Amino acid sequence: MDSFIRKSFTGGSTDAIIPYGENIYCYDVNSLYPSVMCLKDFPIGNGIKFKSLNEIPEDSFWIGRVEVSTKKDLHIPYLQIHYNNRTISPNGSFEMVITSVEYLSALEDYNFKILDGYYFKKDNLFFSYVTDLYNLRLQYPKSDPMNLIAKLLMNSLYGRFGMKNEVNKSSFVC
Repeated sequence: MDSFIRKSFTGGSTDAIIPYGENIYCYDVNSLYPSVMCLKDFPIGNGIKFKSLNEIPEDSFWIGRVEVSTKKDLHIPYLQIHYNNRTISPNGSFEMVITSVEYLSALEDYNFKILDGYYFKKDNLFFSYVTDLYNLRLQYPKSDPMNLIAKLLMNSLYGRFGMKNEVNKSSFVC
């Protein structure tokens, strides 16, 4: 199940822009990863295999293998797949593993045929963790190590959540 779910992780999407302007103001904004982790639901419990969306209870989180086709050539396609050791966002038809959140967001631009997958109960897991660390960070000036520690713990949450469950073993042989 883990290797199946990991196929839905493709990373972020970026665009290169050439900045130009006059009288430009720059603003520092809080990281989006902690705010998303704080406000969104995540899958919990044991995954249950499904073959059709009809099998999934309402208000569940699911990750499924789907056949996808764009409804029209998109100027900037946004669903991402791994292809030849690269992450691409194609037009046309392709197969991918997608989350229910991405699926629901993409229905306007893409057609989907659900092949199979896993569904889970869902819950908000990180609200207290992120808000407690954020409030702790606000108590200290940016020059204080506690501010930096709280910031690093919040910003590394997403990466820790997605780490592979692998353990290294070391042996000493005499």
